Amino acid sequence: MKVTRILIFVFVAIGIITIFGTQVSDAVLSEDSTGLNSGMGPDPVKVPVQLAPKNNTEYTHFPRKVILRWKSVSGASSYEVEVDCLGCRQAAKWDSEVGPAWQKTSVKVTSYSFEFSGDNQGRWRVRAVKAGRRSDWSPWWMFKFNTAGSSEPQADAVQAKSVAVQKATAQKIKAQTAKTRIQATQAKAKTVAAVQMQGVPKQFFLDFVDAYLVFVPGSNSIQISTEGTVLSYGNDWEKCRLRPYLYHIRQKNWKDFYWQVNTSRKEAYKVTGGQFCRIGGTAKKMDIVVDVVGGSDTTNPDRFFLKFKKAYLVLVPSSKTLQITAEGNVLSYGVDWMKCQMQPYLYHIKLNSWNDFYWKINTSRKEAHKVRGGEFCKLGGSESPLKMGVRVVD
Repeated sequence: MKVTRILIFVFVAIGIITIFGTQVSDAVLSEDSTGLNSGMGPDPVKVPVQLAPKNNTEYTHFPRKVILRWKSVSGASSYEVEVDCLGCRQAAKWDSEVGPAWQKTSVKVTSYSFEFSGDNQGRWRVRAVKAGRRSDWSPWWMFKFNTAGSSEPQADAVQAKSVAVQKATAQKIKAQTAKTRIQATQAKAKTVAAVQMQGVPKQFFLDFVDAYLVFVPGSNSIQISTEGTVLSYGNDWEKCRLRPYLYHIRQKNWKDFYWQVNTSRKEAYKVTGGQFCRIGGTAKKMDIVVDVVGGSDTTNPDRFFLKFKKAYLVLVPSSKTLQITAEGNVLSYGVDWMKCQMQPYLYHIKLNSWNDFYWKINTSRKEAHKVRGGEFCKLGGSESPLKMGVRVVD
């Protein structure tokens, strides 16, 4: 009996030890698997301690610049910073509630600066990164902006000023560019003009061989013609009938003289010191042939002609002025004439009313031609020589 009791005790003891040993072994295995209490796993990464701005800070300055600061974490290689905005993306919602946070970035220092978007509520937090492991996030710290009373310009004002400056700058650049272009154009024009004026005569004359003035009393019209071509329709002439046989005529620019034509005597006079359309003054007979068609001492002639012995057209290329002169008096100042210099020696001229022809003058060859079927100021067309002579003054 005594032996039996001993054996029973031994078996019970072995069972207790086995059970206890299994539990201890399981407990040790459980602790080792977590790596927290075995003494073999890494220490957890510490959460950074926030320094500034303090929680619930309110700013009133502009621009809305914020500098975040926190304490360094031993061994940390970098820090992740998250800034959030209330109502920036959706009213009454944090940006992180409807999408990404307002800003999220990584820095290697213990500070981060930025400009906030507006007078909104903001918040920020930070966590450390060490050997690829991250700490928990620090708590959210709040801040907000209220720049309504700031002495600094508001964002809209700054933007408006910036736009105004940009516009002013653009306008200044545009004006300078336009000025440069104008100067370049003017310089080019001067260069072209200088080149064109090389070898250009000072003036040239077309000496007419059969120029005349015709006056029709019935229509009170005057024409000046040569070689069957009208040079002027007398729009700048004044006419006055004193008697059926006595007439005064003058170009409007004549100030102190006029012509008097007596169709009965077939004589023409230059009168000075008299009054136009009245008898009087000093009359000097002109060397002009007066031809009369119809009329008498008591009736108006159908027309009369003043046939000039010395009449010419003169053109000054440098000033592009043109005059038609007879017997030393200007009959037309060429305001109704077109002029074109093709070459230093080649010119096209025409009365505005000429529709299908113009004159071509070659001062090198001293020739004048009537051109049909061509285009004014361009080469081409069919030419026929004119009788007039060409005199050139270099």
